[in-house]
Amino acid sequence: RVGTRQQNRRRVGRHRMSDERAGYSQTFRKAASAAEYERFYTPGTADHAVWTHEREILTDLLARRRADWPACDYLDFACGTGRVIEFMESRVSKSQGIDTSPEMLRVAATKLQRSELICTDITRSDVPEGMYDLITAFRFLLNAEPSLRVAVIKALAARLKNAESMLVLTNHGNPFSYKGAMWPIH
Repeated sequence: RVGTRQQNRRRVGRHRMSDERAGYSQTFRKAASAAEYERFYTPGTADHAVWTHEREILTDLLARRRADWPACDYLDFACGTGRVIEFMESRVSKSQGIDTSPEMLRVAATKLQRSELICTDITRSDVPEGMYDLITAFRFLLNAEPSLRVAVIKALAARLKNAESMLVLTNHGNPFSYKGAMWPIH
C-alpha cells in the first residue's frame, strides 16, 4: 500500500511528474494540477512533516548568513503554489518567484503580500537576468526530466550574486533516496 501511495503521489493526470513524454512545464499548466499539488502539504501528511523540517533548515540558514546577506535578494525557482516563497517573504529583503505555470502562480499570488511572481522559462535566453543571494528550488529535481534539470541548474548558478550566495535544492520524495529507504512513508 505504501508503494502505491508513493507512485500515485508523483502522478498528475496520466503521466508521472518527471515523465519526459509529458514534460515538466506542461504537467503543471492545468488548474487541477495546482489544486492537487496544494493537497500534498495538508497537515498530517508526510510531505507536511518534511516541509516542517525544511522550514527549520531555512530559518537556521538565514540566521547563519545574516552577516553575508544584510539585504537578502531571494529567488524561489519553480515556486509553484507559493509554499516556500510565502514562508520566506517576510524573512528576506526582496523576493521573487519564477514558474512556468500560470495556474500555479495564480494560487501563489493569493498567499503573497509583496513578492514578485514571474511566469517564464528560466532556461530561455530572453529571460531578464537577476542576481540573488539565495535561490531555492524545492521539489524541482524530483519532478523535472533529466535534460531540464541540467539546463535549470546552469541557469540558476549563473544568477548567484557572489561567492557568499547559495543555491538550495531539495530532492525529497524519491523512494530510492537514502531518506526514502529509511522512512518508508516518505
